[in-house]
Amino acid sequence: MEEPKVDYQTSTTFGSRIKDMKEDKWKVAERVVEDYIGTGSSAFIGNGSSTFSIGLKIFSRGRQVKLWTNHLAIAHEFALRANTSTLVGTEVSLAGGDVNRDLMMTCGPDAEAFAEASSKKAQNVVLSARCLFAEHGPAGLETQSLNIKQFATNGATAGGRRLIFITDYKKLSQEYSDDIPLVFPSESDWD
Repeated sequence: MEEPKVDYQTSTTFGSRIKDMKEDKWKVAERVVEDYIGTGSSAFIGNGSSTFSIGLKIFSRGRQVKLWTNHLAIAHEFALRANTSTLVGTEVSLAGGDVNRDLMMTCGPDAEAFAEASSKKAQNVVLSARCLFAEHGPAGLETQSLNIKQFATNGATAGGRRLIFITDYKKLSQEYSDDIPLVFPSESDWD
């Protein structure tokens, strides 16, 4: 399992979430990267603790891809690894806008426009399903995160791109016990 180069403070929502269900997040990341984000591909990766694992997996595998993101931690981790020979062909573009330090994301109108425009271009759009169940999250309703996901979803739909919502089982049901976390590569797979 790839560890972050930075010790993200557990006093932030993001810092505490990346430590929660680490194994499940890594399994999801493994599957998404292996099945959908190969060398030469492109992806918009939204903010979140599970999506952070996908960024780390891409970097640890040395995938040479084009990434767009509003995720400060993914951009930061890339910058700390960018001089490695395995990532020489990897590009990361970070959305501008306001900084939400607690969720390690950029947000606001500039970040929303970036999410929509880059999601139209990216082959894959990877979003955390957390905001679908926002009332259950420790930070309450995360409107800024939800807005990014809505704009990215709009862009992916308009561009005919693959939209991947990821989650660990805890977000869907306390009853779900399968040891493989869920990966839904499209709406047709939700049934």
